[in-house]
Amino acid sequence: MSSYKTLRQAGKNYGKCAKSITANLGGNSPDAVESERLIAFGIASDWSRRAASLKPLSYEGKLLNKSNRSPGVTELVRFNLAWSGLNALFARSSILSLLPPASARSELERFRVLYNNANLDSAKVSSYEDTLRKILSVTITTRIAGVPDGTPVTTLHALHYKYTPIEAKTRGVGRKVTEALSTSNYAVLDLPILIYLMRNWSVHGALIDSSFRSVARFRTYIDTVFKSLAEIHNGISQELLSRV
Repeated sequence: MSSYKTLRQAGKNYGKCAKSITANLGGNSPDAVESERLIAFGIASDWSRRAASLKPLSYEGKLLNKSNRSPGVTELVRFNLAWSGLNALFARSSILSLLPPASARSELERFRVLYNNANLDSAKVSSYEDTLRKILSVTITTRIAGVPDGTPVTTLHALHYKYTPIEAKTRGVGRKVTEALSTSNYAVLDLPILIYLMRNWSVHGALIDSSFRSVARFRTYIDTVFKSLAEIHNGISQELLSRV
């Protein structure tokens, strides 16, 4: 099944979750928790379907339409739609309370609750992690503060120091990346962290595909992250459907 079909199926599952809640109300008005769950499932369903159905973006100017970077922008938008669908779930404690453990605090921890309960295939997870880590370890030449011009650095180094705010480099997931760079041990970056980094770089850093210095590597990276998100959506949608 393609990632698009997988995500569409997840959207249907979220819709079924909402219908299940409504059916259990028996005609009564939802309380605060039930209302919040209905909203969360509605948003997750909408955003996941939109991510799956998004077509290449078009622009008024011919130059942008012909640019080989334009397809990458479409995929960044697709990623952010898929991520927003998950965010609508883990941002709401009424959803997390359906899943173990329900005590996560940070955004990454809350996302990891969904990830852990999505029951992804371990072989696929290993394959995705391997692909993403290999791309991040590729050396490139780019301008970075404190690095002499022409000095090659890893792609992870470039992304971390160009698209992560200074204060974020020493806390949370930023500290994990700093550790990985200092030890050259990318194994500390598991799939949830790698996906979350894409979220940070694209949302807070306004990353573009040229940051990878290779359109092909960027497309492989973003496609791998999207496949992971689609499977997380599908897995967690099934799990939540069994719990509402």
